Amino acid sequence: MVLPLGITKATAVMRIIGKLDSNTKIICTGDAENDLPLFEIVDLSVTPSNSVPEVKKRDDITSNGYDGTAIERFLKGFTSR
Repeated sequence: MVLPLGITKATAVMRIIGKLDSNTKIICTGDAENDLPLFEIVDLSVTPSNSVPEVKKRDDITSNGYDGTAIERFLKGFTSR
């Protein structure tokens, strides 16, 4: 991923959060170091089990499985609560 200096995925999400109701909870998913700034500003961070080890250390939940399949599995379980 190539972004201008000082711009991260979190930059865009912070703008969106500013437009949402303050009670809105934000969940993000990620698997690499470029996702870490995003993890700092959301309510819940989820990674697939094949994520970079440093990223898994900083997530809230590691979902079983790989890539999008793991995230889909998490979301299906999350929405069925």
